[in-house]
Amino acid sequence: MSTIDISHIRGDSFSRKFFIDNSTTAAFDEVWFTVRTSEPAASVVDDTAALSSSTLTNGDILATGNKEWTVSIDAPPWTVGTLYYDVQARTTSGQIFTLIKGKLRVYNDITRST
Repeated sequence: MSTIDISHIRGDSFSRKFFIDNSTTAAFDEVWFTVRTSEPAASVVDDTAALSSSTLTNGDILATGNKEWTVSIDAPPWTVGTLYYDVQARTTSGQIFTLIKGKLRVYNDITRST
C-alpha cells in the first residue's frame, strides 16, 4: 500500500490517475475511491456517510492502462480543508486490498466562472 497526499481546487472537476505496482488492472473486478472528512472508526461498516464514493462499476473509475486507473468526478461536493481518501480493489477471487490512501487537501477556488 502506498500513502500519497493529493490536492484539489474546490468546484473543479476531479480527475486523477492512480498506479498499481504489483498487479494489473485485469486482476480486479471492483475498485473504490472513497473520500471522508475523517478516518472512520472500526465500527463503521459502509460508506453511506462518506462525502463521495466512486466505483469501477458506476463508471467514475476507468482502467486507463495495464497498471493504472483514472478516477473522474464532475465537481465533487468537497469542502475546503483536509479530507481523507483511499483506493481499495477487489480481486476476481474476492480478496479486498487497500492500494493507496492519503490526505486530500481541498483549496478554495479564486475565479467565479459562470
